[in-house]
Amino acid sequence: MYKLLTLIILTCFSVTDYYAATALKKGGTTIQRTKEFNINGIMAWSEAKKNGFKFFPEDKLRDAIPDGTLVRGDSRLVSSPSQKCDTTAKIVGGVNILLEPCRGFSGSYNTFSYYHIFQGKRLKSGWKVKELKLIGTYQWTPQKWRSNSDSLHSRIKLTSSETSRIATKAMIKELILIGPINGRWQDAFDVM
Repeated sequence: MYKLLTLIILTCFSVTDYYAATALKKGGTTIQRTKEFNINGIMAWSEAKKNGFKFFPEDKLRDAIPDGTLVRGDSRLVSSPSQKCDTTAKIVGGVNILLEPCRGFSGSYNTFSYYHIFQGKRLKSGWKVKELKLIGTYQWTPQKWRSNSDSLHSRIKLTSSETSRIATKAMIKELILIGPINGRWQDAFDVM
């Protein structure tokens, strides 16, 4: 049976009192109370970016692209047939992950690019990922966020085929985090 911990100290308020109010006790084990935070994709991106998380396409050597864009004709862009395709891979405003169709080449082609989102840091202690939702045309790679983990880092792949005439697009739609019942979702990204 769960019992709410109560600790009454009349002389002063202590850190123990604070945690006692937000924890349950089962047997001899204290369980931290948590709640779910549903966060809009653009708000999650904005807060993560502000706190040093990175969002970028990668090049052929799996290196980060510092400015976040692989432009048309850039030899680092992965495409097949190589170097003959005029395309762009970029992340716009954090949530719009784009791969423009191949231009200036006739024949069979398949252009693709890998993108990293929420890379470089982990969530603050006490916070876990429940779900990261994207919409659009994309594929998760094996490097993907895991439920009940403190890492959001994911690598996705966008592919543009020979029939594409518009940009292939994916968007960060929503992030669901589990955190302290008395916390703010922004606290999850506030890491050193």
